[in-house]
Amino acid sequence: LLKDVGSEAEAAPVVSIPEGFNGTLDLGGKTLYSRIEASKAMVALTVKNGKILHRTGSAAAIDIKVGGLLTLDDVYLETSYHGVRLRRNAKGVINSGDYRLVDTSASTYNLLYLSDAPASGDPASLVVNGGDFYARNVSSGPYVMIRALIGEVAINDGVFHAYLPGTTS
Repeated sequence: LLKDVGSEAEAAPVVSIPEGFNGTLDLGGKTLYSRIEASKAMVALTVKNGKILHRTGSAAAIDIKVGGLLTLDDVYLETSYHGVRLRRNAKGVINSGDYRLVDTSASTYNLLYLSDAPASGDPASLVVNGGDFYARNVSSGPYVMIRALIGEVAINDGVFHAYLPGTTS
């Protein structure tokens, strides 16, 4: 990105990743006030070097719906619903960054979420190699740091915090 996209007052349109995509979304230290969605099978998407603030709506900040590899490097992600959602046979790798589930009125919230069985092939999987993860200070309902309804999660490194910085509840 060359500049921030959207604002606190007005979210930007959804960033839709096209079928067969194989590349990098370098946020360039800027902020995306929206979400990223891959509705069709992609090859690979790396998101790096910036912020994703998605505090409204009932969709994941990053939602990979069918296959492909998502890699996150040096991303600050803040959401009031789901953070990263991997479905069917999508794969994910989180190498570094700061991922926060912030106060929300949604009935269920998952910071890292694996769901939806594939018609064939392996289910979704996630590897966490580093980063800081926060999932607290929600106003109602359950909050979940990692929810794997199907698939596997491997945690090699990272810090999982019970509270947001500067809070005790």
